[in-house]
Amino acid sequence: MKLLLENWQKYLVEKNFDDSKFPFPRAASAAEAEKIFTGGLKDGDPNDDVVNIKVSDAIIACKNAFPTQQEVILTNALEVALRIQLEKLPLGGNIGAIFSEDNRIMDGHHRWAGSWLAGGGDTMIGGVWIEMPAKQLVGVLAAVGDQFHPGKRNAGRAVENIFNIGTDAVGELLHTLTTKKGYSRWLTPDEAVKACKIIAGSVEDAKKLFVIRLKEIQKNKPPAWAPAREQMPVIRASQGEHIKVADAIGKGQVDIYKPYMKESKMGFFESWRGHLEEGVLTETTKLPRGLYGGIEKSLMSSKFWKEENDLIVTQGFPRTEMAKKMESVLNITLKNLGVKDVEVMVRSMPGQYIFPEGDDPQNILHGGFYSGRAGKKSNVAARITLFLPLGGPEEQYEDEGDTFDANEASFKIANALRHELVHHFQVMAQAKSRGIQRTTAFQKVLDDPNQVVDRSDPKYWDTYEMRVDDKTGEEFLHKAGFKNNLYWEEYLTRHIEIDAYAHQSAEGLLRSYGKTKALKVISKDFDLQDPNLTPDVKKYKNYVMDRKKLNRFRSKVYTYIMRMTEEK
Repeated sequence: MKLLLENWQKYLVEKNFDDSKFPFPRAASAAEAEKIFTGGLKDGDPNDDVVNIKVSDAIIACKNAFPTQQEVILTNALEVALRIQLEKLPLGGNIGAIFSEDNRIMDGHHRWAGSWLAGGGDTMIGGVWIEMPAKQLVGVLAAVGDQFHPGKRNAGRAVENIFNIGTDAVGELLHTLTTKKGYSRWLTPDEAVKACKIIAGSVEDAKKLFVIRLKEIQKNKPPAWAPAREQMPVIRASQGEHIKVADAIGKGQVDIYKPYMKESKMGFFESWRGHLEEGVLTETTKLPRGLYGGIEKSLMSSKFWKEENDLIVTQGFPRTEMAKKMESVLNITLKNLGVKDVEVMVRSMPGQYIFPEGDDPQNILHGGFYSGRAGKKSNVAARITLFLPLGGPEEQYEDEGDTFDANEASFKIANALRHELVHHFQVMAQAKSRGIQRTTAFQKVLDDPNQVVDRSDPKYWDTYEMRVDDKTGEEFLHKAGFKNNLYWEEYLTRHIEIDAYAHQSAEGLLRSYGKTKALKVISKDFDLQDPNLTPDVKKYKNYVMDRKKLNRFRSKVYTYIMRMTEEK
């Protein structure tokens, strides 16, 4: 009976899927991508799009997984395999891949091939498993990818396709990787030699081992219907997007099956600008004028990007030479501009690298945070921590034909720092209005659920319960099934974050469009396919589904644009 029901369920799922609703292999428009990504909860049936998913470190052995795309580039796979030997990447485990129910890899082909080359076909890999056949899932994932990265696709390299290449190419590529400086964005020749010795004793023996494993991989060929690499979805595991996908599909948010959401008018924001100009302007945080442009000027003068950024030189609070230079410049600049009560710390991120495939070469930070309490040995009252991944900005994109723009990179750093400074001035304002110490005000902000969301709140977890360890008999808190979308919507709609993100977004929009077009962009529905739309605005569009909450953010951005341009 169980088998009968399972087969019947599969039959119904297949009957209710309409691939004409998904634009693959072309890129989805902003309207199409948004409708697919959010329509599952708006189609009149909240349960019809719920799909079984599994997130695990050990979903399948490499040899039992099969590719979906036509091309897997040998150089990329070899680089992954060699980095594994150097422990820059783990062997097996959760590689951030996405798998279909018929054991096909939907995203993560090079991590799969690299894991096989490094550890053999029995290496267990994981990520996200989705109970849909590959031929259906590929179109769904492409549309979801277009929601994250409008129109983004990765270039192919047919001459290095694993499934067609001769085994002689292994030796040729290993020779290049171990001798040609700058050929790899991830490995120096010395590192490549070291990795070969670790896995097989020598470069020559590593070549022989990789040839054997390449032949094994070549038996797991893509199907006849497999799309080209340039058509495949772009979902960045390095940014946790495979988990976002799993969460959205698992809870039925993605409109996969009939009934589908009806067509909706996308022009309802046309009158928004007029509405704002009638006086719907909100209170904003005012930063010292010198912080605009002054930070960028100091960063440019320092030439921080020339410093080494591959080796951690400071223990405890890990920093590279580039991180140390950036930290020093930012602290001196803030003091010179009158901000003497904030300490900036720039922390390097082992295991994370600047400019993963497809990233903007100027996005050199992985984020930051503000603390109203400084470190134990600090003489100042507050701290801003910025996170700098490893890698050299100028070298990494040479082979791709991209150019590192120091001006743009400096703006990105300054823009992120000003975001955190907004939080600092928010706390200062609250301390003053309440007549309390700043550290006390900061703690009150942390304790106020209307200002800061608590990631450990049970409402953000599918499972949140005390359990007893079978071996020790001790109680422990078990949490599983983090509700990522709910968390981010509530995080982004707290007023302190709306204020900080709106400030950051206004700067970015003015830089991309100028005042007139920036006001027009923020006054209408956001076009996620616009390459100049800032990541912060895209974040609000992706996570904030409540129109009123989204409008609060848009109103604040509008206000900042007006004030920034008026002050100039």
